[in-house]
Amino acid sequence: MKTVLSVLTLALLLGSAFAKDAMVRVAHLSPDAPAVDVWINGHKSLSMVEFKAVSQYLPVPSGTVSVWVTPSGKASPKVINTRVTIRAGSYYTIAAMGNLKRIRARLYLDELRKPGPNSARVRVVHAAPGAPEVNIYAVKPARVLVASRLAFGVASPYVSTKAETYSFQAQPVGSSKVALSLEGVKLEGGRVYTIYVVGDKTLSTVLALDSE
Repeated sequence: MKTVLSVLTLALLLGSAFAKDAMVRVAHLSPDAPAVDVWINGHKSLSMVEFKAVSQYLPVPSGTVSVWVTPSGKASPKVINTRVTIRAGSYYTIAAMGNLKRIRARLYLDELRKPGPNSARVRVVHAAPGAPEVNIYAVKPARVLVASRLAFGVASPYVSTKAETYSFQAQPVGSSKVALSLEGVKLEGGRVYTIYVVGDKTLSTVLALDSE
């Protein structure tokens, strides 16, 4: 009985500690920035984060936290030095965006609500500093507008869709030209995704699994 009570007490303590934390991941989306280290509240939390990398979620005490980004292996210069406010029990992505001379951090609240086993949820983040506003379409199996007039730095709302393999296209607003075509994107049931559109002169994408 004492052993059972000890295990229960430990579980409650761990649950209480986690309840005070937010879950935070970092995405390196700056096309001309080198690999970086990420410091949270003065402690190095991630090392050698390269362009297009999206880290795992890390527990971070809720409230206002400081975030620094430095070249990998160095404590300076702080190419990003900012503070963000995060809530306990929520999931976030801190994205390093823009070309190196204008790099900045943007904070996105990630979806916690899971869809049913035959559905997926997806959003798109425009993270390409040289690209204009775009419309994002799912073109296979059917043509559907996923995100409208998406500007740099903006995240579209999450949309629900069937769990299938899709093809996506990005088109500049007011143009029929396809700026980016993404084939064979498998969205699995019960999962939530973000598609990051990245790059400068040449666009590409990063597909990330949210709130995992």
